[in-house]
Amino acid sequence: MEFFNFYNISSLQAHLSKLTGLYLSIYGKKGNIILPPVNENNILKAVKASELGGTEYNDFMRKSIDKAVHRSNASVFKGPGDQHYFFIPLCVNDKFFIISGGGVYLTAGDFDKFYGRKGHLYGLPAGRPESRHHEIAVKDLSDLHSAARYIRSIFS
Repeated sequence: MEFFNFYNISSLQAHLSKLTGLYLSIYGKKGNIILPPVNENNILKAVKASELGGTEYNDFMRKSIDKAVHRSNASVFKGPGDQHYFFIPLCVNDKFFIISGGGVYLTAGDFDKFYGRKGHLYGLPAGRPESRHHEIAVKDLSDLHSAARYIRSIFS
């Protein structure tokens, strides 16, 4: 029986997270988490910790992984908290898995709109969203796609 070398994979995960500035998770083909992200931004943590957000996040991940399993290239989807994620299907040594990365906003304005419209639904306190910009990651969509392509190229 062949096993993943979790030390090597988690080291690679941490290195790629640092290099890309993204939160990376590794999932199995059926959506089971193999390695959770090393850390996440505070907004994503709050969204996942809320009753509504936790359920939405788990459903989003399950559905996104199910879609990614049937694709050959990376997919980008908008999830709970209006954050964007990529999903990369990979097969290495006959082992299939999905790398998910992201939890980012495409602009600070996207975060501001989310915070004003729906932040309270996820337990975020009322206030000026600009005061929380330091807690979010902002990446262009092209940067998100580039990071996904780069990570995929490592396994090709």
